[in-house]
Amino acid sequence: MKISPRLLLLLLAVTLPAPMVAQVPDTLAAEPAEPPPPAGLAAAEIARSLRCVPTLARLDTLNVKLEPLAVRSTRMRQLLDAVTREDTTRAAPFDARDPVDASVSRWFAADQTLAVQYSTTGDSLVEARRARGREEIGKRLQSVIDSTNVRAKELMDATGELDGEVAECENVLLVRSAVLERCPPSLTIPVCAAARTDSVVATYHFVGDPVEMWDVESSSLWTDPVRLGVSPNGSILGAESSVSERRGNLVLGLAIRPMVQERANLTPEELATLEAGLDSIGVTYKHPRFVIAPTLSFEFIIAEPIAGENFYFLHFGDLSQPTRDVIWSGPAPARGPTRMIIPGRKSVLDRLAAGEIVSLTAVRFADATSKQAEAVYSLELPSLRQDSAVGGLMQYYTGGQLGQDFDAIVPPTGG
Repeated sequence: MKISPRLLLLLLAVTLPAPMVAQVPDTLAAEPAEPPPPAGLAAAEIARSLRCVPTLARLDTLNVKLEPLAVRSTRMRQLLDAVTREDTTRAAPFDARDPVDASVSRWFAADQTLAVQYSTTGDSLVEARRARGREEIGKRLQSVIDSTNVRAKELMDATGELDGEVAECENVLLVRSAVLERCPPSLTIPVCAAARTDSVVATYHFVGDPVEMWDVESSSLWTDPVRLGVSPNGSILGAESSVSERRGNLVLGLAIRPMVQERANLTPEELATLEAGLDSIGVTYKHPRFVIAPTLSFEFIIAEPIAGENFYFLHFGDLSQPTRDVIWSGPAPARGPTRMIIPGRKSVLDRLAAGEIVSLTAVRFADATSKQAEAVYSLELPSLRQDSAVGGLMQYYTGGQLGQDFDAIVPPTGG
């Protein structure tokens, strides 16, 4: 259910998690079929596009410098894999012009000779020579990999705090006129070249009018949960479900994920609170070393407030019963996204499993002391497949299978 801008007045204290009470005016104008774009959308997106040109220029320069290092590192890893597995096909053909390639090629030839000797004589000294040779060439390859990575890090560090700037500029819609404004003829970076042509360029996406962004929507439906497992780097995967909604460059995402904490790192009060929450949800599984509990992971990706908003509400329904319906609320940052981890309360999980729609509403308080706020825009998460995905996930948590899978990963006896 979308909330029409300017139709909702909230009467609340701006302290969390204080109870909130809503007050709706006696007379409401007819709700439009589709609320108009937020008033500040155009200005915010033009400003983003202007900021992004120098950022993308720096990123392009960095990528040009990093590319040969990435190629070098990849090749060294291929060679190391070939040496480890004693399989030349994993690295052939060798480049005789490259001293490292050439040394690996020579090592394979020498190792093959020693292998033949060992197969005929069974001499342990020959096998020891083979082992030393393999270790030496492996160390040389790893040294080249390490030095290449160090050089890449030095280049990235020299660019300054680029990560945060790139986050708001990659894979976003850009305003063509604003990009062209920051692209003098002498600037030939890819984003400028793309903005100068009408052809489709997969890396960059442009709009003529920034207001058009409000009409560009895409959704990712609730994902089907899978059982707990372990990733190649040792982290726990699975037992989760997520959903997202994108409108222009705004992205709202919500996920239910497991939180794993060592009991020894929790205070008695924290442990008691967690276990009380698990009891209320119906999770009876207990591991002697760890506590595993469902949490809500929420993110709202936005470069800056686009309608003068200074507070966000993640909620069910239309906010007419905020004490009951609000999942999370908090101030809007002046710049950048909002990301939060929220304990998985039974009341919220039950309503998610029932398929109730979740929205984020941006509101504007007149000043810091005001208790009245105006809703300025709202984004709604898709609810298709929500009941089956979340319901199935919660059955996994409460039905005993979660405990069995976690015990297989971390045996209770530590064995």
